[in-house]
Amino acid sequence: MSKIVPFNSRSGTSFSLDGHSIILSSVTQNPIDEMWYMDISWDNKEHIYGLRVTSGVDLVQQFPACPLPNLYAINLKDPTSDIISVGSLQLVIISPEV
Repeated sequence: MSKIVPFNSRSGTSFSLDGHSIILSSVTQNPIDEMWYMDISWDNKEHIYGLRVTSGVDLVQQFPACPLPNLYAINLKDPTSDIISVGSLQLVIISPEV
């Protein structure tokens, strides 16, 4: 089972998940390396800055305190490729039971 995580490319997005208040910054492209990045904060005290949005890996695995477990980025136009535009991006939490 999976949950779609809301995000926006123009402004931050806030939502609640399992009792945590979560804020995602806008997803933006770095013009130098042409990769996509975002920031995540939760409960008004914890932050992850400059998180690279890459397909095929758990984006927050190295941050065990983050309340977004198993967070993945999917390229909707070509699931075998990395993100090429925000329009093709979907963020999902994949349940460990799957």
